[in-house]
Amino acid sequence: MTQGDFSRFGRDYIELGDYLEHIFPFMHVRFISVNDGYDSADYNGKTPEIDVPFRNLAYTLYSQDISEKVKSSLAVRRQRGLYIGSLPPYGYGKGKEGSLVPDQETKDTVVRIYREYLAGAGLSELAGKLNREKVPSPRQHKVDKGLLRERASGIYAWLPTTIQQILCNEIYVDAVIDLETFRKVQEKMGTKNTGEACGFPLKGLVHCGECGRIMVREKKKGGYFRCRYQKFTVHKVIESFPEPELEAVVWEGVKAEWGRLAEKEAILCRGRELAAKADKRAGENIRALRLLMDKKKEGIKGLYCQYRQGELGKGKYLEKKEMEKEAVQRLSEEIKGMEEEREGLEKFSGFLADTIESPSQRHRQALFQCLIEGVYVFAGKRVEIYWKFRQGQGQLFSVR
Repeated sequence: MTQGDFSRFGRDYIELGDYLEHIFPFMHVRFISVNDGYDSADYNGKTPEIDVPFRNLAYTLYSQDISEKVKSSLAVRRQRGLYIGSLPPYGYGKGKEGSLVPDQETKDTVVRIYREYLAGAGLSELAGKLNREKVPSPRQHKVDKGLLRERASGIYAWLPTTIQQILCNEIYVDAVIDLETFRKVQEKMGTKNTGEACGFPLKGLVHCGECGRIMVREKKKGGYFRCRYQKFTVHKVIESFPEPELEAVVWEGVKAEWGRLAEKEAILCRGRELAAKADKRAGENIRALRLLMDKKKEGIKGLYCQYRQGELGKGKYLEKKEMEKEAVQRLSEEIKGMEEEREGLEKFSGFLADTIESPSQRHRQALFQCLIEGVYVFAGKRVEIYWKFRQGQGQLFSVR
């Protein structure tokens, strides 16, 4: 299998590493990455050097950075009340400029689902009732409207999960149902917004040096790792290891390995190259949007000339003028968003180096997962790190 570079094959550095180190060798597949100068045949029977996982990480971090920029651009559209999806959710239709407006054909069904659920009807009961009454399901409604293609089976029934999705979707608040009704439904369903699940840098990596099992992370007392099996098996007592202390030890090991990386500069150059290409595309898009905005401004002047010459009535002139002004405003906001993206891209040339010097918690976890096979803790706070790029060789650390 031949690819232009690692990023063309996969964006997840952990999954990509699994393919390179385990799946492809097991299936006797030769993998070549042209731009990265990688040929799995050169590593037959041994683990790739440290530059390979680091290069995978570089592509992943860059993808995450670009993803954040795209999210911010979409957030601007959401703040303006525009829907960013391709198809409107059930109960809505698309109005002018992509805004959502209640769909009179389906809005009443949504209101009914909320009302009957609060009255005591279950998810399966509601789905069965709507199917018996032959009320078109959300997918069937889109097929009937020509928004989706019909499958061979042509059967699109209401399901309990469909009802649940409607009951949990905040998009119906205010426009279709009131906030108080939505809150009552969430309380009845027992759903709570607990936020995103938090990972921790050493997740899944810390093992007991005696039994080899993964150590449990306790959140109490600032966080610590312990072996929960030592009371059931015969091995030396492994005392609890404070999480901040163990993380600091592992991080020192990572920094030491990074300092020995022969191709560090090549990886950073690749990052700058990717940023330059993205910056060029952004610059081209900005120029195109500015030309379109200038054209819109000239169009506004043309409308005024038509109005003065009697070709447009006052009402029509004011209506078209307002529409064009709104279009100019939207283009201006998109240009501003893209310029902010370019500012972020300018900083990306030093992105990886900055990550090594003062990484955020997210990036520190990414580095640990990318480079480390396992961290083994022994009695006396002795730590042994096994690297993915140095097969069968551990690195010893002692904490005093």
